[in-house]
Amino acid sequence: MRMKLIKRPERQKRCGTAVKEAIESFKDDHDILDLLSEHSDFKRVASTHGGEWEGMCPFEDCISDDNACRVWRERDGGAAWCRQCKRRGDSLRWSMMLEDRDPDEPGETSKYLREKGYLAKSLFAKGDDDDDE
Repeated sequence: MRMKLIKRPERQKRCGTAVKEAIESFKDDHDILDLLSEHSDFKRVASTHGGEWEGMCPFEDCISDDNACRVWRERDGGAAWCRQCKRRGDSLRWSMMLEDRDPDEPGETSKYLREKGYLAKSLFAKGDDDDDE
C-alpha cells in the first residue's frame, strides 16, 4: 500500500517568511560591533564603505593576535570574521556562537529566535524544529 504524502505549501511558505522576518528583525536590533565589543575591544582601522574595526576574537579557544577579528557594520547588515579561527557571520550567527549554540544545526536558528522572542512559538507545531531559514 502506498502512503499518501500531504503537502502543506502554504504553511511552509508562512513559516519560511516568518523566519526570514525574524532574522532581519534580530539583526536590526543587534549591532554586530556592539555585540562583539561586549567581549573584546575594537578599534576603527578604516572609514571607507561604512568602516572597518579590528580586535581580538571573543572566543577563548581562538589563539590570535590582537587584530585578528574584523568587523564591518555596513556589509550585509553587519558582518564579522576572525582571520585566525575562521569564524564568520552576522550578528545572529555570532550571538548564537557566543551562547555556545550551533547555527548550522538544523532548526537551531528557529529555536533560538523563538527563545529570544523574535518568532512566535505557535508558528511551528510540536516536532517542526527543522523549519530553519
